[in-house]
Amino acid sequence: MPQTEKKYLSTSKHYLSQKFWRLLRHLIPLQFWNLLYSFRQRLLLNKLKKQLFASLINSKNINTNKVISNSNFKNSIININETLLIEINKLNNLFNSYESDKAILHNYNYLYATLFYESKNNIEEVMEVGTYKGASLKSWKAYFPKANIYGIDIDPDTVFEEERIKTMIADQNSLKSLNTVNLTWKQKYDIIIDDGWHQPEASVYTMIAFIPELKTNGIYVLEDIDQSKYRLFYEELTIIFNKSGYYAEYIDLPKLVPATNSGYNYGVLVIVNI
Repeated sequence: MPQTEKKYLSTSKHYLSQKFWRLLRHLIPLQFWNLLYSFRQRLLLNKLKKQLFASLINSKNINTNKVISNSNFKNSIININETLLIEINKLNNLFNSYESDKAILHNYNYLYATLFYESKNNIEEVMEVGTYKGASLKSWKAYFPKANIYGIDIDPDTVFEEERIKTMIADQNSLKSLNTVNLTWKQKYDIIIDDGWHQPEASVYTMIAFIPELKTNGIYVLEDIDQSKYRLFYEELTIIFNKSGYYAEYIDLPKLVPATNSGYNYGVLVIVNI
């Protein structure tokens, strides 16, 4: 692991917790550790669901009897028309030109063309969590001609600024850190993309902090959900959002558009502030 990764990973509560569990793994029998870890994960996931639901109640008037059918985006990805195909190829070229893996590895150009091509000229504020070298931020800047692009990451080495792009340091495992982002930028966003830690605790904290900052009809996308571990959890979150005045859809993208890497099996959660 590069020294810069050690520098910022060691400050994360999530990382320290995982370090403890990896140590414990070597101190107790494997079978007992598996049971203990599974129990711990279930407690954590239930706690996170309750936290998120409480946050949604506080941020929006909800109707808990309202359930919205989630099929629109999947159908659009499956039934590609000629116009959409042009946008898919355009995003593919953009992502590749800036050396982002969103198209070449994940086929997210199919998803994002479906979500954004009709409104791209009206998008004004976009935020992405997990900036790395800024490849996707620069791709969004090129794709959305009128948009200001914001990025956050825990790694200090990722911070940069250029015309229409701002970035800052933030820790997804800290609501205080994420709320500092809101206080600093004071923005409402058309699009928020979480391409950060890819762990439930970090993902839920990020939702709690930033989903209230979505504009009406704003779209929130959580990328790279490990379906072997967390699919059920995020499908349950989808139900919570659909009962809370949002439109949410869990998408098994590799099933719709086979990934370049046959071993890739990650889902996506899309949430719309309707």
